Amino acid sequence: MTSVEGCATLYEAFVSSVEKYADRPALGKRVGDGPYQWMSYKAMGGAVSAVASAMIGAGLPVHG
Repeated sequence: MTSVEGCATLYEAFVSSVEKYADRPALGKRVGDGPYQWMSYKAMGGAVSAVASAMIGAGLPVHG
C-alpha cells in the first residue's frame, strides 16, 4: 500500500496533495480531437469543497 507522509485518511492525503501541488494539473478532459484541458489541484480542491458544502446544505449527514 502507498501512503502519503503524515496522512492517516484519504481526505488528509487529498488535502495534502491540493496544498503541495496547487498549480499542477490534476484532472484532464479532451473535447473532440483537441488537446486536453486541465484542472489544477487548487481548482479541484475548490470544486470538492463546493460539492461538500452543497451536500451539507442539503442536510446530508457528516461522517468522519
